[in-house]
Amino acid sequence: LALAEGVGHYLGVPLCNAKVTRFADSEVSVEVLDMVRGRDVFLLQSVSRGFPGSSVNDSLMELVLFVSALRRASAQSVTVILPYYGYARQDRRMTQAAIAAADVAQ
Repeated sequence: LALAEGVGHYLGVPLCNAKVTRFADSEVSVEVLDMVRGRDVFLLQSVSRGFPGSSVNDSLMELVLFVSALRRASAQSVTVILPYYGYARQDRRMTQAAIAAADVAQ
């Protein structure tokens, strides 16, 4: 959050309010609380371990849900900025293996 606040302050734009809820079974729920209809939205989120006991997969799912919520809220565009990109080390060609970084980028 500190990085996003610093970028927002530098650019002179406010951060959007959002609510992230984690359930007992580790499911995550994301809710965008501000009106983003027709706006260009920049989502700054690292795909790494975000809280104790979390995994890269938890952060990735949260990111996917944020993008989905912003699209459903009719944002003009959604640009994701990843300071750390989990799965990047797997972006190598191997026989019969998925290239995870390319799959995640889609």
